[in-house]
Amino acid sequence: MKRIEDIFNSEQFKQALTFIEEDREHTLEQQITLAQIPAWSNHEEKKAERFAEMVKEIGYEDVTVDAVSNVYTVLKGSGDGPKVLITAHCDTVFPLDTDLTVRRTPDGKICCPGICDDTRGMAEILSILRAVKACGIRTVGDIIIGTDVGEENLGGMRGIRHLCKTMPDLDGFISIDLPNANALTHAGTGSLRLKIVFHGIGGHSFAAFGIPNPAYALGGAIARIAAFKVPETPKTTFNVGVVSGGTGATAIAREMEMQVDIRSNGKEELAELERKLKAAVKEAVEEENARWESPDKLTYTIEVMGDLPVAPQSGDVTIARVGLACLKQMGIKHEPNPEGASPTDSNMAIVSGIPAITVGRGGIGGGGHSLEEWFMPVDEFKSPQRTLLILLALVGLEGVSTPILEKREKKSE
Repeated sequence: MKRIEDIFNSEQFKQALTFIEEDREHTLEQQITLAQIPAWSNHEEKKAERFAEMVKEIGYEDVTVDAVSNVYTVLKGSGDGPKVLITAHCDTVFPLDTDLTVRRTPDGKICCPGICDDTRGMAEILSILRAVKACGIRTVGDIIIGTDVGEENLGGMRGIRHLCKTMPDLDGFISIDLPNANALTHAGTGSLRLKIVFHGIGGHSFAAFGIPNPAYALGGAIARIAAFKVPETPKTTFNVGVVSGGTGATAIAREMEMQVDIRSNGKEELAELERKLKAAVKEAVEEENARWESPDKLTYTIEVMGDLPVAPQSGDVTIARVGLACLKQMGIKHEPNPEGASPTDSNMAIVSGIPAITVGRGGIGGGGHSLEEWFMPVDEFKSPQRTLLILLALVGLEGVSTPILEKREKKSE
């Protein structure tokens, strides 16, 4: 795309490329600082507050911390261009008492839970903000840029849900939340997280023997789930991730619990897997109740812990084509996801009618969602450079290029 080439070859963007590369140590320092602030989903306030302070330290005075602790500032454009929101999520999967001490290994790894996902994305947002300020970059359209909450675990996507609701005039959205700078997805994997509790009366393992046992019902349900057959395309998965309950080996449990995650890139496939899952639980309870001649029967409850809708979107939408063209312009070889989908904040934007993509963070990392998460700063500066190019291509660079992203037709109230 010629407009992307024009931006890439402009003096302003060349200065920004140099600035971001020279800014890499500062960016890494901020990444490490932010990673050491606990930010379990629904408890991100302190990390969000520190991020807001960092944005103000760059020189942006108008910084918003909204009702749910999303943080953003607005890079106001010069004309009637499109409005694009870009965020990296603030929360992590780790409880507040997790040891977040940073360790460095002889081979250059920086180890800390949450050091990559998505703290690296937050640091890259800050680097972009510094580059825009230092290089005097002015856009045609508006860029709303910051961090959002509630993307992980039990956060329920509350951050991006709130932003989509309070910013109905958005024309595009970018989430920085994939492992590598060469990654880009244009559609959203759907997921459903359920807590299933099997309820009984409990009792002594010897004296009360003969009553239905919640542990056996849970085991029967898991055996049925393990035998599920799911399609390879669209990719569909299931997992029993947590099993808990009971008080000891000599007691029949009063309650047993399991937490289950099911995912798919297809709406019908996810709905069918949900149906099969619930049927398996029902059958397991009925089987356990029928096994014993007891008036005391098991019951069960199913609670939705997280519900992320499947978000189909064509790879031919403008925002996706611009993203891929910018990767190519930067000399970054795109490594496509087979189905172009991932479960991120972009899901909520897409189902809200806002074109969206998810791009990757820079550097090399591993051990995501584990206590052994690690990061290595190898060519990590290329990710914020790429992201800035995508943003400028979408909203236009004043004096150089008009916006490529179309303004959406907004629904009238």
